[in-house]
Amino acid sequence: MTTRTQELLMTLLGAVGLKIVFTDAYLHYVNPWMRWPILAASLVLIALSIRNVFVEPRDAPEHETHVPHVTWLLLLPALVLYVIAPPELGAYAAERRTGVSAPRPTTNPSTTAGSSAVVETLVSEFVSLAQWEPAKSLTSPVALTGFVSKAEGDWYVTRMGISCCAADAIGWRVRVVGAPAPERDQWVTVTGTWIDPDKLVPRIGDPAITATEVTFVQKPRNTYE
Repeated sequence: MTTRTQELLMTLLGAVGLKIVFTDAYLHYVNPWMRWPILAASLVLIALSIRNVFVEPRDAPEHETHVPHVTWLLLLPALVLYVIAPPELGAYAAERRTGVSAPRPTTNPSTTAGSSAVVETLVSEFVSLAQWEPAKSLTSPVALTGFVSKAEGDWYVTRMGISCCAADAIGWRVRVVGAPAPERDQWVTVTGTWIDPDKLVPRIGDPAITATEVTFVQKPRNTYE
């Protein structure tokens, strides 16, 4: 491989970075704040490849500098994103990455207590409240938005959470009782009320709600919590 080819690969890799930033495809793999580092790295790659074309002109092909063949690996990210285009994590991953303890809630639990008004709540927040807060914190009806996952005949409203990127993703899920199961990976908003785990049959570790309404919704721009 020559330096000319290497520069073309750098330009291609930079263009791929710009594409996933401006189409929001980067949200399939990393947190929203990663938009700016990806954008900056992409612009630097393109700038360096263009600079080399003008600053280091070559008079003849035989004067081209050869670089290691391992440089062809720069082509792999572009091929993966253009040919395979991996989607965001869904039910398949969630059904294999659930069951971890939730962190203590960072919001005031009184926001979901003592009111008849429906409270829009993150799935991860509801799981955290169910594990850490007293039952009186969960008396209000809630609306949970997520995709459908299934396990052992039950179905769940589910969201994936990431700290940095999809590689560290974990699944948060709430068992839905009293409504027929939609298709796996269908996005829904489930309105319902928390079920005391002592009244569940069978008694399971995942929190559960009795559904009063299940509405099909569009997949959000950012699918992770």
